[in-house]
Amino acid sequence: MENTVHVHEVIFMIGDQKGGHYNNASLIEDIKGKWGAEVNFMACSGVPFPPQDVVPFLMERSKIVLDDNGNISLHPNMQICNGHEKH
Repeated sequence: MENTVHVHEVIFMIGDQKGGHYNNASLIEDIKGKWGAEVNFMACSGVPFPPQDVVPFLMERSKIVLDDNGNISLHPNMQICNGHEKH
């Protein structure tokens, strides 16, 4: 896959969001705006997946949470894998 980005980059995007919150649709829109419509993501496992699978993937791993209005924020206990910290 030519246009593959590590999913931690999305975590950094969410963490950098100031003065508002992403919902699923706005996050996907910004992902495509930043990396293109054909982007795929991968995690440490190396298995690529499309943008629409980012939110479920991150929720399953307790990286993000959704509030009652569908707003996304980082899970308070979220940790990044060693070697993938933001620089």
